[in-house]
Parts: sequence; C-alpha cells; structure tokens
Amino acid sequence: VEENSPEARIFVLVHKMDLVAEEEREMILEDRRRLIEECCASCGVHNFQCFGTSIWDETLYKAWSEIVTNLIPNIGVLESHLDDFCRICDADEVVLFERATFLVISHAQLKKGASGGSGGGADALLTAGQGAAEDSLEGGDDNAGGEIEVAES
Repeated sequence: VEENSPEARIFVLVHKMDLVAEEEREMILEDRRRLIEECCASCGVHNFQCFGTSIWDETLYKAWSEIVTNLIPNIGVLESHLDDFCRICDADEVVLFERATFLVISHAQLKKGASGGSGGGADALLTAGQGAAEDSLEGGDDNAGGEIEVAES
C-alpha cells in the first residue's frame, strides 16, 4: 500500500459491537484500533479510520455515510454550496442524501444563536435515513440510479 498507493484511505469496520457490553464498547474499540494500528504500521500504512459497528443500530449506517463522504472529491466545495443554499432558503438545516441508499453525504445548518428547533439535527436524520433505506430495500425499490436529492427540515 505504501509503495503503490501512498495516499490510499483505509477504512476498518469492527463489526458486532452490539455483543460487547455498552459500558465497555469504547474501551474495546480503542483496544482493537490499537491492534489494527500496530498491524497497519508494520505494513507501512499510517492513515486509516476505524469504526465500531452493529447491524442493530445506526452505527453501520453512520460509518458508511462517513466513508462515502470521505471519498467524494471536492467535498469542501459541495459543503460550501450547501451552506449557501441553507442561508439563501433561510432553512434551519439542509441535508444531502444519496438517493439509492439514503446515506447522508453532507449537511448544512443555519447558525442561529441557540438551537431554536425541535432538535435532532443530522444525527436524527441519519437514523431516519437508515430506516428509509431499510424500507426501500424491503419494498423492492429498483431505484438505484445513484442520484442525489436535497431534503430540507
């Protein structure tokens, strides 16, 4: 990896975290991250991200959303345009979803003093998006065009 792809991004998903007691998850994930880091360093890999995931909560969905976001070229330009769009529309928050999977690509939030809305924000939308994606898959939705839609809260 170091020789052929020194700029490669490595993403490690540690699955089945739901089987670990909730109070021990961070400690166990950090221990696994350290073990992975040692293995990666011996191969010349120093740049990786580690995610603790489970199919029973939003962690897998959040990990994939972050991975996809990291792989989008010029994400800063996209985020800047979303910020402008949010401001121009005077929206509290604008979230950009990938159409086929409902993965959150990016979001912008209007910066008003205190949180004047009902709360939740992007994390609530991540969980809602996960549910929508599951519903879409269960319903046999063939719409896998990979298009992007903008949702306004």
